[in-house]
Amino acid sequence: MARRAVVLLVTGFGPFPGARSNPTQRIVRALGGAFAQRMARLGVRLERRILPVTWAGTPAALRDLEAELAPDAILHLGLAARRRTVTVERRAHNRNRPLSQDANGRRASARIVDAGAPATRAATVSIHSLVADLSRIAPTAPSNDAGAYLCNLALWTSLALGRARPVVFVHIPRPANPRGRRAAARPTMAALIRMAEQACLALAIQARRLRAVTPR
Repeated sequence: MARRAVVLLVTGFGPFPGARSNPTQRIVRALGGAFAQRMARLGVRLERRILPVTWAGTPAALRDLEAELAPDAILHLGLAARRRTVTVERRAHNRNRPLSQDANGRRASARIVDAGAPATRAATVSIHSLVADLSRIAPTAPSNDAGAYLCNLALWTSLALGRARPVVFVHIPRPANPRGRRAAARPTMAALIRMAEQACLALAIQARRLRAVTPR
């Protein structure tokens, strides 16, 4: 019997206030084509989606994708424009930033994501290993602060779904302009795409190992 493909969901975000263009859209698109075919040959089905940047839409979209795809691993990508390195989030926080407007101009309805839930939920990957893998491509560090906006909410939602699988959020800085005066201060778009490819490979390996010990 043929081995069932590992389903890897990779998400990015669209524009939001303060970011008229979101580089995660371009990165997610770039993971198609030849890279998706390469993953398919390795037994990984790559599913790529752009999440709405809205307080209601982000969790709703992720719940719909869970029902549609039942992914074996989830890689969220988001923009952290003020950071200069790639950051791998260790945890999601049970909090929203009520004053921050989403792409529709709406604010969060509450400061807490889930009343009665724990203060944090830990990402379900080997953070140390993933940081080491990505650092070979672009400067990468672990982070304890996924913020309190839609990036944090996406990670929280995926972790709260409760499946035993690798789930992680990776924040990227704005890509460097190769012709800019400070181009060396941030990774280029090409490096960020290679970083995302490496993250996909790492999560697929972790998902396959987990499946081997906990068959569905």
